[in-house]
Amino acid sequence: MVSCGRVSQNERNKNTMTISETIKMNFPADLVVVNFDIFNVNRNSSSAARVVEERVDKLMEIFLSNNFKKESLKIQNFSIREEFEYGYYNSKKRVVGYRASQNLILSVAYSKDNMKKIFDLFGNSGVEASLFLSFTISDMDKIEEVLIEKLVEKSNKKARIISENMGVTLLRAIDIIVNPDMTSRHNKNQSFGTLTAEMSKNINENIGPVDIELSSSSQITWHIK
Repeated sequence: MVSCGRVSQNERNKNTMTISETIKMNFPADLVVVNFDIFNVNRNSSSAARVVEERVDKLMEIFLSNNFKKESLKIQNFSIREEFEYGYYNSKKRVVGYRASQNLILSVAYSKDNMKKIFDLFGNSGVEASLFLSFTISDMDKIEEVLIEKLVEKSNKKARIISENMGVTLLRAIDIIVNPDMTSRHNKNQSFGTLTAEMSKNINENIGPVDIELSSSSQITWHIK
């Protein structure tokens, strides 16, 4: 979008040109967050909770003993609730026990080697869990700088072309508004169902490089004569 006009009371006698621009760019994800939702269903709530705690500790110890850093691991979201099942011939439900669950979160630099190592360790652990992957970018400040730089470059180029075709001279920029949208597509997620050891060994082959699309918009006003 391009507009020409006057921008303020002080500038009312000066001609201006305003360029509105939007840019979208893809950036490779360099960080993966692996969320293991570890659970157990048992008729006794204390037993269910104890099994989950043991499985979380076991999986955490496996990662720590294989050179993953303690600060990259986090335990959160313990819960326990009644587990129901529905009758085959009717919709009535009945309590079959208690479901305890807890999340073990592992955040590491994304690479095929790291992913293979994680899945191999998990696959050999014997722990059953639901798995969620979230891919993101670690240095969003740097990405924002790249987006702004490209926006200004694109706007400047368009302003020069338009001013030449209008037969006017492009002077200094007097107003710059940049609106980077850093949140709408910050993450890309992949969700897997409950995994057994054998199933997890085949997943890594289906996880390729992940690009995250980010966008930003700008509005730049120049003096022209």
